[in-house]
Amino acid sequence: MHPHIDLSFLDRFCNGDRSRMAKYIALYLAEAPALFAELQQAANDQDAAQVAATAHNLRPMMHQMGAQRVMDLLTTLEERAKEDEATAIALLVQDAVKMSAEVETELRAALDRFSLK
Repeated sequence: MHPHIDLSFLDRFCNGDRSRMAKYIALYLAEAPALFAELQQAANDQDAAQVAATAHNLRPMMHQMGAQRVMDLLTTLEERAKEDEATAIALLVQDAVKMSAEVETELRAALDRFSLK
């Protein structure tokens, strides 16, 4: 069971093709960590506009991986960043980065399972 991801959207998007799903997961794993690092850096720099932009850019990736909780958090983060709530932004970024690591772990496990089949 994966508490942070639901790959049913990706499964439908790829018509059940595990090889294609594995490619999308690998792409996510290659790109998302850098974007979350960018999000963290923008929060550290107290650059609310960059936090909002990066959170916005991450949302489609979260949707594709079925990481609804992270996507919801990024939506809230984007809204708060636009309102320039520095304390809320820092806490939300911290939560998003922590959850993103858990998403990555779950996706790596799913990728390993696809490789075994």
